[in-house]
Amino acid sequence: MLTVDRLDRLGEVTALARRTRRIAMQSVLAGMAMSLAAMGVAAAGLLPAVWGALLQEGIDVAVMLNALRALRAAAGGTRLAAADAALTRRFQGEHEAIRAAIEQLRTVADALGLIAPGAAMTRVRRAHRILVEQIEPHEQAEEAELYPALDRLLGGTEPTATMSRAHAEISHQIRRLGQLIADIGSDDPDDADLADLRSLLYGLHAILRLHTAQEDESYLSLGDDIAATHGRQQTVLSGAGGKRHQAGDHSSQGLPNRPAAGDLPHRKPWRVLSTISGGGHDGCTAFARR
Repeated sequence: MLTVDRLDRLGEVTALARRTRRIAMQSVLAGMAMSLAAMGVAAAGLLPAVWGALLQEGIDVAVMLNALRALRAAAGGTRLAAADAALTRRFQGEHEAIRAAIEQLRTVADALGLIAPGAAMTRVRRAHRILVEQIEPHEQAEEAELYPALDRLLGGTEPTATMSRAHAEISHQIRRLGQLIADIGSDDPDDADLADLRSLLYGLHAILRLHTAQEDESYLSLGDDIAATHGRQQTVLSGAGGKRHQAGDHSSQGLPNRPAAGDLPHRKPWRVLSTISGGGHDGCTAFARR
């Protein structure tokens, strides 16, 4: 049972459950085997009753001591390797870099209908170029490099399956935006075009912002745990005053610090407008501001 809202603990719980069951089966089978052997010896008249009772008590104590091994931490528990932890920190840094680009999508969507159509399309094309050249390659790299490492840690592809589906949805929405821009071409967008552009931009902003926050909290925080543990192990005393030096401090290494969920700026709520099929996907959800 998970008592914390942290998906990264799933691997630990799975490993703990398997180890506990293995120790329990060892205790049961060993206790039964030793008891049966003692009863066989006693039935042959080779073991007096008093010594048989003492032997049975010894068997019980031995089995209980073996079962207590489940309370100890397993040697070599399930943890990210150093290379995988460095990978999570790399993607944390990329998240910090693309946050401003994600916010540009909302800014461009807000401006549609308020500025000249030609200037609006220029901003939309610039936003689409950012999506294609910066954000989509980042999502593809996560799918190809980060998620396989997480799958090895968590013991399967199920924990990352939903986030992988979000990657596919993001790519689908980017293609839809590119197709709409191509359909408009050099003409000025009409009211229907502006509504479609606004819907796609708001939708991409919403899903990218949510997806990035979920990855930071559920997956990339694993790298923080590794770095914190490594830092605690390298804490040393220096100077006559006994000042502590934290060798694993992120700030001393120039590594980006992941913002807490409460630090994220508040935005207006979103609602589902429609479910649209196409593009080889089961469906996609478009969002718009209230």
